[in-house]
Amino acid sequence: MGQLGNGSFANSPTPVAVSGLTGATALALGTEHSCAIVAGGGGGCWGSSLSGQLGNGSTTWSSTAVDVLGVSGVTALTGRRSHT
Repeated sequence: MGQLGNGSFANSPTPVAVSGLTGATALALGTEHSCAIVAGGGGGCWGSSLSGQLGNGSTTWSSTAVDVLGVSGVTALTGRRSHT
């Protein structure tokens, strides 16, 4: 589903950089998606968005980070099965 965020669907035994994401200060993981707080209080998410988990107004998965729409000043987040 692209949970690694590096533009690939392959597994990786080592950490990889998330494409399109810089300045991450925190991460939260759902079942098939991941999200991060970025410097300045915005958010970025990647992976499955079947239920809109990525927060970009789409239900299309993304193998790279997409901006979460309409958020600012984020200081904490938590991930669950189908939402963050």
